[in-house]
Amino acid sequence: RNGNYGQSHSVFYTSNDRGVSWSLDTKLAATASFQKSIALSPTTQTLVSIGSTDGTNWTTYRKANGDGWLLAETYAFTPAAWPVKPAKIVCTAAGVFYAVGSYRNSGTTRWYVRRSIDDGVTWTDFDTYIHAGAGNAEALGVAVDGTNLWVVGYGINTDYYWVVRKWDGTSWSIEDSFTLPTTQGVYLKANSVLRASDGSIYVAGEYTKSNGYKAWLVRKKAANSSVWLTVDEFTPAEYQNAAALTISENSEGRIFVAGVIETESGNLKGGVRALMTEGWKTVDSVINYGMGIPHKIAPCFENHMCVLGVTMNSNWISQVYFRPVSYTHLRAHETVLD
Repeated sequence: RNGNYGQSHSVFYTSNDRGVSWSLDTKLAATASFQKSIALSPTTQTLVSIGSTDGTNWTTYRKANGDGWLLAETYAFTPAAWPVKPAKIVCTAAGVFYAVGSYRNSGTTRWYVRRSIDDGVTWTDFDTYIHAGAGNAEALGVAVDGTNLWVVGYGINTDYYWVVRKWDGTSWSIEDSFTLPTTQGVYLKANSVLRASDGSIYVAGEYTKSNGYKAWLVRKKAANSSVWLTVDEFTPAEYQNAAALTISENSEGRIFVAGVIETESGNLKGGVRALMTEGWKTVDSVINYGMGIPHKIAPCFENHMCVLGVTMNSNWISQVYFRPVSYTHLRAHETVLD
């Protein structure tokens, strides 16, 4: 796992006992370095992390061949950009890395995708989409399957659009450009995308309802279909917020979404919703001293799904949490939480 320490240094931690205990792997010497996402090459076991320095440069670190973490690239935009916001990185089965995010210069926020075919050593621009030819856009999530690449986020052209773009190995296309009447909701954001084992594409995100509160949203396109459907739209109550942040699948093909759910007292808890036999259900939540915000959900060991996020300690200082959700736990909570 990676993250930041003291609002200054990026840190990398490792665990060799299924997340029970963690040890510091590296604290990067560079100050104001904020690493955001990490991926592993299945062909070489190289780790690559993306982030930014002072919000002005796109930075990439690598760990390969038993070496420590080394700076691979500091990329400066021309004209100068701020803020630079790397979001997610993935690696294909063939060892190709894709990193997505955004940067802002010349008054426009630009959707940004970079690619590396040499284990993260060198990078090239792969997509610089501008919504509707002139509007702001931001890439927030990415998934790969073979030569197919899905990138999700949002675009602005008067209204906010939930955007899904696909690279099929030859060209880019818009898979979904979804918006709502302003009387129903605004500020749509697609945060995370999953290519499921059955060929379906799931996208998790959020929008702001007409009453000003955020709603959790999941959309799906079935395999061999061109139709997108909203399959989960959730808020704990009319005047409480919720937002879906990250999506994944376990070895049995069950879909999990993690995000934030506001409590009655106005705090944010980290919630997990799963597609159960009777529909979508909230199956897990965590909150400590008023906060729980998940950043990643993924399969880990023995059919567990593991959630990585941020909570508070007794001194009201933010801290990382790592939480496995077991199959036994899932079945025990199938119907009771909502």
